[in-house]
Amino acid sequence: MTLAILRGFVEKVVAHALDKSRGHRVQRIDVHYTFFGKIDFSPKYSKHEKETAA
Repeated sequence: MTLAILRGFVEKVVAHALDKSRGHRVQRIDVHYTFFGKIDFSPKYSKHEKETAA
């Protein structure tokens, strides 16, 4: 996939401030896609959070 095609799918990327409250650096990043809006990739769904919660 070329960069021009990728840019056509992504409307904007929002990077939020770092959160260090739990001892880990966590940064929320929202990707707003052109055709389906924002998809939630919250830290609660990440592999790292599942490993540390167990």
